Amino acid sequence: MKYDLEELPPGSTARAKAQLAKLDLIKALKTCRNGDIRLDSLQAELRDCLERLYSSKTYGVILSGYYTAGEFGPYSVGDLLRRLYDNRDFPTLLKQAYRFDVYASLRNEIDEALSWHAARALPDAEAWRRKFTKLREQELLGLQAQPAVIEVEEELPERSTEAPRVFELKPLVVTTTPRQRSPKDESVDDPYIVSQTARAKMERANNVHQATLQVLKTHLQSRNRGVSESKLIDAYSVLDDGPAIFEVKSITESNERDQIRHALSQLYEYRFLHAMADASLWIVFSQAPSSQWYIDYLAGDRGIRLVWVSEDRLQGPSIGQLN
Repeated sequence: MKYDLEELPPGSTARAKAQLAKLDLIKALKTCRNGDIRLDSLQAELRDCLERLYSSKTYGVILSGYYTAGEFGPYSVGDLLRRLYDNRDFPTLLKQAYRFDVYASLRNEIDEALSWHAARALPDAEAWRRKFTKLREQELLGLQAQPAVIEVEEELPERSTEAPRVFELKPLVVTTTPRQRSPKDESVDDPYIVSQTARAKMERANNVHQATLQVLKTHLQSRNRGVSESKLIDAYSVLDDGPAIFEVKSITESNERDQIRHALSQLYEYRFLHAMADASLWIVFSQAPSSQWYIDYLAGDRGIRLVWVSEDRLQGPSIGQLN
C-alpha cells in the first residue's frame, strides 16, 4: 500500500494505520506514543502487521516493537528469540537477547552465537562476550542462595582491547567491632572496589545525579527517615518494611539502557557485599524512562522498586512504598 505521510497528521490514528499497513511497526508505535493513541484501538491493524512480519521471518522487528511498547502481540519474546536461533540469525539474536536480559533460558543458543562471532573474528565478538558475561554475573548475584564466591570481570570500555581482570567477589562479614582501616588500605586490597569506586565518583560528579539524589534525600528526610551513604551506596535508609538501598541514575534516551544495567548490577553487588539480604533495592532515575518495558522489567520481573524525578518531586510505581 502506498501512502503519502505528508498528507497524514503526525500523531494521528490514520498515520499509524498507514504505517502498520506498510509494516513500519516501529514508526507506527512512535506515532501512537506521540499521539497518545491506545494500542488496543488498533488491534486489527497490529495483528495483521505482526502476522505478516512473523510469516516473513522478520522476528527482530517484532522484538524491537516489544522493546519499545511492551509485549503486545501473540508471539512471546522467548519464541521469537528461538526463531532467530533457528534461522541462524546470530547477530540479531545477541542484540535482542541482551535487550531483554535473556540468558538462562537460552544459555546454549547464546553461547553458540557468541562462539560463532568469535570464530569469525568479528569486530564486536569480544564486546558481546563481555556483555553476556555481565548477564551471567548478574544472574548469580540475583539468586537467593548465592555461592560463597562469585567471579566477576572488570568493567572496561566497550571498544577496549585490554583483557579484563577477573576478581573474586566475597560477601562482607558484619562484625560488632568495626575494623580500623583507611580507604587507601581497602582499595589496595580489593581492586574490584577500586573499579566500582571510580565509577561511582564519576557518576556522583554529574550535576543531574546530584540534583536527583538531593530530591530523594529531601523526600526521605521530610518523612523523618534518616539517610546515610557509603563509598559505594548512593543512599541508605530504613523504611517501614526494612532497610533500603538506593542507586541514583541520571538518564537520557541515549544512555538509559546502559544506566539501567549498571544500576541493577550495582544494587545486587552492594547488597551482597554488605551482607544485607533483607534490604529492598531501589533505582531513582532523573526522569521517567522512555519505554514502558523498562518499568515492567525492573518493577515486575526483577522486583526492583522504582521512582523518578518529575518537577522536583518523586513519582513512579513504587512511590507508595517510599511514602
